[in-house]
Amino acid sequence: MGNFILLQAAYLVGVADLSSIPGHPAVVDLNRFNESTQAVAEACHRISSCKLNQAQILEAATVIAKQTTLLANICRDASSQTSDSGAKRHFINYARDVAGSTANLIKAIKVLDHDFNENNLTECSRCTQPLLSSLDNLSAFVMSPEFAGLPTKIAEAGRRAQKPIVDAGRLMVDGSIEMIQTSKLLALNAKDPPAWQLLGTCSKNVSDSIKGLISAIRYK
Repeated sequence: MGNFILLQAAYLVGVADLSSIPGHPAVVDLNRFNESTQAVAEACHRISSCKLNQAQILEAATVIAKQTTLLANICRDASSQTSDSGAKRHFINYARDVAGSTANLIKAIKVLDHDFNENNLTECSRCTQPLLSSLDNLSAFVMSPEFAGLPTKIAEAGRRAQKPIVDAGRLMVDGSIEMIQTSKLLALNAKDPPAWQLLGTCSKNVSDSIKGLISAIRYK
């Protein structure tokens, strides 16, 4: 937790420099998005192979229903995060296309479940194609550069401003480690004068580094 606070303080000081460029996260969590689209695509390909039994098709349908629901949620979140009205509309429309083609596939699978025959199996295979197509369209839109995240660029002046905080933080961490190591020695031999002297020195170093860290943050 302490290291995180130090890093956060250094980041804020660096990015506050006027010549630094603040970053921003991606509109869409691509890891979640890719996992869901891949799961749906694999389930569709399994169904379209026409080699699954009834139980396996129902299992694939469950995967598709679950993952397309997650994709709809991702699109809804992305729509709420972008200020571009056109992008908002596209996210909603693409999500609606995926939902519609999913509903048609699930409907065909229900018919197949009621009457498992070759014609119904072929119809299920056919219904996977519009879903895969809508996924391709959604993926192409999501991968647009405008939705990608932008890493923060700390300018040289910002890095110089960070240095006192980083240096003071490093001294504090190093001093704390030395205190812990010295305390372990004293736990083995509490009557070791050099160890007590070293502990006092380490304690002073940690105290001084904390004061230096506070000063470095206060005057930025």
